[in-house]
Amino acid sequence: MQKLLLLCLVTGLVLALGLVKPIDAGASGKMYWADVSLASIKRANLDGSSIEDLITTGLGFPSGLALDLASGKMYWLDTGPNKIQRANLDGSGVQDLVTTGLSGPRGIALWSCPGSVDGQALGFVDLRSGSLSYAIGDK
Repeated sequence: MQKLLLLCLVTGLVLALGLVKPIDAGASGKMYWADVSLASIKRANLDGSSIEDLITTGLGFPSGLALDLASGKMYWLDTGPNKIQRANLDGSGVQDLVTTGLSGPRGIALWSCPGSVDGQALGFVDLRSGSLSYAIGDK
């Protein structure tokens, strides 16, 4: 059995969900996560240094993150008000994308979807309704 080396990069987290490291780390060199206990979204260098608070207001229980490096956007679920939001990778320009019809969104993913407004589809699981859904921009 192969042994794994466990490294602690960031300490002091109470309830952090949705850690995301871009596949192409050279594009951003950052990891992103949602901190439910502080109702915030943060990022840091891949070695855990230079932690930045990106979004610290207007969040209930942020969880699940997806990054679109090509368009410079991050997407997340907020299970407090049950909505899906996005912002620029630096935390600016927060937008509500889905604000109705959710009852327990979890597990978000982003993939290419030709024919949608921005060419992306956003998939998620809704825990309470027991559904797997996706949303696309409407032309």
